[in-house]
Amino acid sequence: LHRMVTLDCENDEPVLFGAICIHLLQFPEPIRSKTLACRQPLGGILRDHPLPHSSEPLFFFRVLSDAVINRAFGMTQSRWLFGRLNRLLLPDGQPLVEVVEILPETSPK
Repeated sequence: LHRMVTLDCENDEPVLFGAICIHLLQFPEPIRSKTLACRQPLGGILRDHPLPHSSEPLFFFRVLSDAVINRAFGMTQSRWLFGRLNRLLLPDGQPLVEVVEILPETSPK
């Protein structure tokens, strides 16, 4: 299962843009069916239905935003943004999830 998502916080400002690959066959029921229902983020599902796993950030990067990322973040021009490639692994090392996450530009307060 592949998805592209933008996560928003309470003020509707995007806090993350990402692409995720979910290895559905690695998940037991009901996690698999809840994931396929697309009604709740995977992180919330895993909080409700704990599954032993570990997080393995593979690398961090800087990327020049394109039209898709600009639209997701409400930006009118390309900017250098930061992100990471992360994996969630079962205790035996099998991958559950591979995700690329890109953060929006932050402005000084």
